[in-house]
Amino acid sequence: MDVEPKVTASSMKSFLKDVDSNGGIEKRMNDTSTLKQYLMYCNSLLKPRKMLKAVKIIIKNDTGKLALTEFIEGQGSSIPIDLIKKIGELSDVSGKLKAEINALILSNDISKQFSNYNPSSEQISRMCEFLNNPNLISEINSKKIMDELFLRLQKIYRGGEWDLIIELFGDKINVGDENFQCYKFFILSLQRRRKNDLVKKNLTEIYKSIKEMNNLEDLVDMLYTNNMHKEVIDTCNSLAEIISFRTTLIYSRSLRKTGLNFESETILDEAKERLHNMILSEDADIPSITKSIMDIGYSGDVQASEKLLYELTSRKGISSEIVSGGLINLFVDLVKDTLDRQKRIRLGDALKISENLLTNGNPVVAFRVLDPYVEHGIGNSADLYDLYVRAGVKSGNFENVHDLLIGNTKKLNSTTLERLLVTLDKLGQFKLHSDLIKNAETTYLDSVKVIRSYFKVRTQYSGGLEPTEYLKKITSLREGCKQLSFFVDSFCKQELPPKKVIPLIISSKSSNVEKLSCILKIHETKNSNIGIFDTARKVEKLSLAELKDPRAQLLIDRSVTLSHNRGDFDIAISLVEKYGDEFTISRQMAAAKIRSLISKGMINEAREFFEEKQSKFSEMQQLRFLLQLGEKLLVKERIRKMNINSMPLEKSKNIASILFSLNMFEDYCDIYRDSISSGDFNLVELTRYFHSLCKLGEDTRMEDEYSYLRLNFSLNSRTRLILAIVGYDFALCDDYIEEIEISLAMDTKKTDLPILVCNSFISLERIDLAYYFFSTSIRFLQHSSEALEIGKKIENTLKLLGINPSDIDEKQIKYSPKFTDVEVIRVITERFSKVEMDLKRDYMDEGAKIAINSHTLDIGGAERQVSLLLRMLSSRKIKSDSFAFITNSVPNSQTTDTYYPLIDGLEIEIYEYSKPRGYYGSFEIDKDIEDLVMLMAPLKAKRILAMIPLFQRGQFDIIHTWQDWCNIYGGIAAMISGCNNIILSGRTLPPVMKGRLQARSGRSYADSYRYLLKSDKVKMTHNSDSGRIAYSDWLGIPKDDFSVIHNGLETGKYSQINKKRVNQLRQEIGISKKTKVVGTVGRLTSDKRPWIFLGIAERILANSENFTYTRELEKWINENNSGSESELEINSLIQDNESIEDINFIMVGDGPQLEKARQIVEKSEILRGKVHLVGYSSEVNLFLEIFDCFILTSKVEGLPNVLIEAQFCGVPVLTTDAGGAKECIIEGETGYLSNTDSIEDLSTKLRNILNDKKFLKSSKNKSKNFAKESFGEDTWSNKINELYAGNA
Repeated sequence: MDVEPKVTASSMKSFLKDVDSNGGIEKRMNDTSTLKQYLMYCNSLLKPRKMLKAVKIIIKNDTGKLALTEFIEGQGSSIPIDLIKKIGELSDVSGKLKAEINALILSNDISKQFSNYNPSSEQISRMCEFLNNPNLISEINSKKIMDELFLRLQKIYRGGEWDLIIELFGDKINVGDENFQCYKFFILSLQRRRKNDLVKKNLTEIYKSIKEMNNLEDLVDMLYTNNMHKEVIDTCNSLAEIISFRTTLIYSRSLRKTGLNFESETILDEAKERLHNMILSEDADIPSITKSIMDIGYSGDVQASEKLLYELTSRKGISSEIVSGGLINLFVDLVKDTLDRQKRIRLGDALKISENLLTNGNPVVAFRVLDPYVEHGIGNSADLYDLYVRAGVKSGNFENVHDLLIGNTKKLNSTTLERLLVTLDKLGQFKLHSDLIKNAETTYLDSVKVIRSYFKVRTQYSGGLEPTEYLKKITSLREGCKQLSFFVDSFCKQELPPKKVIPLIISSKSSNVEKLSCILKIHETKNSNIGIFDTARKVEKLSLAELKDPRAQLLIDRSVTLSHNRGDFDIAISLVEKYGDEFTISRQMAAAKIRSLISKGMINEAREFFEEKQSKFSEMQQLRFLLQLGEKLLVKERIRKMNINSMPLEKSKNIASILFSLNMFEDYCDIYRDSISSGDFNLVELTRYFHSLCKLGEDTRMEDEYSYLRLNFSLNSRTRLILAIVGYDFALCDDYIEEIEISLAMDTKKTDLPILVCNSFISLERIDLAYYFFSTSIRFLQHSSEALEIGKKIENTLKLLGINPSDIDEKQIKYSPKFTDVEVIRVITERFSKVEMDLKRDYMDEGAKIAINSHTLDIGGAERQVSLLLRMLSSRKIKSDSFAFITNSVPNSQTTDTYYPLIDGLEIEIYEYSKPRGYYGSFEIDKDIEDLVMLMAPLKAKRILAMIPLFQRGQFDIIHTWQDWCNIYGGIAAMISGCNNIILSGRTLPPVMKGRLQARSGRSYADSYRYLLKSDKVKMTHNSDSGRIAYSDWLGIPKDDFSVIHNGLETGKYSQINKKRVNQLRQEIGISKKTKVVGTVGRLTSDKRPWIFLGIAERILANSENFTYTRELEKWINENNSGSESELEINSLIQDNESIEDINFIMVGDGPQLEKARQIVEKSEILRGKVHLVGYSSEVNLFLEIFDCFILTSKVEGLPNVLIEAQFCGVPVLTTDAGGAKECIIEGETGYLSNTDSIEDLSTKLRNILNDKKFLKSSKNKSKNFAKESFGEDTWSNKINELYAGNA
């Protein structure tokens, strides 16, 4: 026998060489066998170029084309797809060859690896072309490819990639019988995406084009599912053949849905009769009959299905038909299903009886009714198990319930397990609940409902499966854990996951994206900056394939946001820039990048990126970003262009929150006035509204409105409660405790009311009140998980502060309040108050490391002193080895309402404690101390914890804080940081003697100061003697314990006056050189009392015996408790003094009262044209040159710098006795003091000054010399040097 020679690579090469050397394939065109062999060897030897060259020659010849077609048909699957595509692009490819090539390309497209399947637009186009025209390939291949595509689409659909299927089909496919089975997945995907309108539209368009019976039955099912009953009826009416019982059933139901009840019953009866006849016929279709009987049973007609089953089993020779037809399993299923249905009917009756018994309080009888069904087994019935457990627990049959559940745990399906867990939770059977989870199939543990129930019960019962053990189970699932993210989220909400959780997550079969999402959540929960940083770095390294995971966008969003929040601005920016091309940049990504750029000081880049992406943000978000970019004026302009009055209330309230941040308090109040007066407000809204009224100096109006609200809305428990809390907050009522108790008693079912009270007093840092109301309301809160958390928080606070709960009673909370921040400061000062080491350097020779701490450099007297101090440190007039400025934040643009421009460009190290923690490096804070500080109000705690590492970083010898907030909270941060020399700079008046807002924020300051000042590390200085006395009286500390350093005056800017610019200002205002000018400078707030200045102006300008105030001004004066001035003896004022014919008044400064002052001036014929309101000006020194006399009308002052500045400019002053004003003048030589605050007295003194030419002349030089010698920068810097040397 001949043996066929073995084909080797060598023999193949030899064959190709032989053909090529003997005239090439051109000479073999009639030899199809040689041509096919030549092509096969080229393919086997991986010579694609040689093969393509041969194809181009062969295809020109008909015989050659036939050989090529046969070769492609037989060997095509082994040819590289790129080569197949190149062959398909040849112009001579047509007919059967073209069809074969199309089939190969399509088959390749369809069979791409399933995971991360992402077809190109070209592949989608080819598949669409095939679906529209299956004749593109041969009939045999067409069916084969369609079957492949069906399986492919089935995988994609089951894999949840419904959007891909929707994209593939879209509106591009003409549907017919050939492609309907594939098209089904398009309809199903639309349903998954809840695009019901598109489903109906597409089904309406195609249902008349389907003709084949199998397709029609599927179509009818889809039409019925989408409530398209008319179309179901049309389709079924058009069928010539007899349809299956299932389709008949759907047809019948659609008829009933459209009101054709008789026709519906007729159709069903005919179908049953048809089945009966089929059973009797000799050539009966047994499989079809069996399925139809099952469908009848499913429809609920159990009696008919049983009757037909009996007829079928009675059929002669049925046994042999079942065996010979291979129908044993199908028939067994039918019999079993029928018997089960009979059992379930009887079970259904038993369940109804038991439910009624249980409802009527007979659990023992209910249990006995159900027990036989459980004993004999009735399938996996959730209703049976649920009712059995309820009846068993309530009747005391715990052992039976336990044996049933634990013994059958493995048999329970997921639905039954989930339902039983909910029932056991409601019954309080936590141990059994935990045992059931512990013994359940691991697959069923990977369920949202089971995980949720597990963690809910875990708050009540700590036994059972530990979370790490639960996680270990579900991460071991071979097919991967579907609910890993949900489990980790739930875990993190309840407790801090231990370290071993992360390795378990990494070991799971979940995608890298989901693993990183879970790990990021854990690090976020544990507040681990390093963990978040490392995870964000791993996110940066995700591959393009991994980024196709649908959860990738959320992971990147969260990574970017957390990176920004933690101060990793470079990573946040990098992530956005890297993945901006792969994803549509989300709103979160854009927001984080803008904020990160702002935090890095890259304002121009942030503004540019914001302008590019601003369409992603709502109008409100755009306004907030503009604020962060320092565009306050632009925001105000945009808001003023909005028609706020015509907006829906909710939108106008959103605008109001921005107005509040812009200090546009009058506009804020306008928005809320109607809703507040109608009793429609929440706690935040009413608090902000009253805060705004205080800022506007409308204290009287606030008190009146509060009284009105209490009178009219106290019958509503929530409103009454809010009014009581706000009444305490703004010191508007003394009976807030009684009011809160009444509110809670009015509706004891509202658990949210005591929760609101407790949360409010935790926020207001009254831990005693929070505990008091929690303890008195505990009986209403036992079933509230939120209340449970609040209780834990209060208990932990009292424990850390060493407060005995039994000491908290009604008497204590009224007369000896315990403020959380005060108690924290008490504990900390007891630990850190002693000096630990002496400074080992001579300050006068070397200087020291100094930190200056001021919350802002906004316009204000203290802030101006801080800016002067920083400039003197920079110029070395005040000695230091090094120094730094510690502040909340530096504005993004050099706005006109701060002193930051004065230090811009100087070499000053500035640290901002508004930056995210870790921004300036990592510094460890003692965990005990951190826990204590975190008991304070969140923003306060955040700032203190941010200041501590800043102070630690600088290792400062002296930390000098300014004003009450920084004195107390910057002081405590300085103490914790280990500084031994802490200087607190107080002002003239303690907060309780200032306005209502200052008293509100400073209600806990007195005790805080007392604890701080007990320390040897802390000293306090004031800017006036009156301030020293006021603080001494307030704190009960001897005044000699405080030092005094008056404010310093930077004389340089007042020494070089631009006379030309002064004259320009006169011209701009319209004042001649001969006109006498009386002026004032300062923010127009209620403390400055601008109505008194206008009252003086109107009196002087009226120059009439029959003088009366203009109505609006008189009303303003009377509203502010100045009503007595309207009854002054005006005649004596006019008769005793020479009249002043040519006089003007100037007010320089902005503030909340500016607009009201403008309106009054405009409406007054006396004031209009004579009183000039300049607003804010950076040229205060030039205006002082214009003044002939300066008036200060303040009620509250520190040491008024403006009096010192006016005198240095040679301007005599007239002032009220506010704060340290009397320490700023020489009475009768540089100015005069009014002790009465009376407009008449001030007006009389002003006339005297202006008419006393001798005084005006002499005071010029005296004022200048006095200001320079007492307050000049040389004097001030010497005193500061002495202060630092003394502390050092």
